Amino acid sequence: MVNANQIIVLVTTYNRPQLLEQRALKSISKQTEKFDAIVLVDNSDSEVTKKKNREIFEGMFCDGIYLINERTPGAAGTWNHGLNWIDENYPDSWVAIIDDDDEWTPEHLEICKLNIGNNDAVVSGIRTVLDGEPIEDRIPNSFSISDFFASNPGWQGSNTFIRIDSIK
Repeated sequence: MVNANQIIVLVTTYNRPQLLEQRALKSISKQTEKFDAIVLVDNSDSEVTKKKNREIFEGMFCDGIYLINERTPGAAGTWNHGLNWIDENYPDSWVAIIDDDDEWTPEHLEICKLNIGNNDAVVSGIRTVLDGEPIEDRIPNSFSISDFFASNPGWQGSNTFIRIDSIK
């Protein structure tokens, strides 16, 4: 079996306590693969929402790490704040990213770990639900830089499983 070292889950949220609880956190709690830590970075713009998010998070993951985004507002700043914290505290880890409005299948982390091989990242598939109807997105087996110039090949935050030291 591949040694994935530690697996750290990075959750980002913005003004959506209900989605955070019902989608992201609920799906994380159902994972079949054990993870070593969970970090929530809150980018919400009101103290009331931050308080609600923290209560929900700590109610489900009492040992979790709650952070407030101190970088540029938005997804990139929030991810970077969390990744920086993880790099400082878990430098030999793999990071699984999920946004508050997304959810993983129960086997998500298990499948990612099984597909590490000699790679620095694993990009999982995505299932999009539009108006209640699932739309399957297919992730290619490999990427090239030109894929990103012409279109979005299907790589986003919530399907990223990456070795932290590969993104320094």
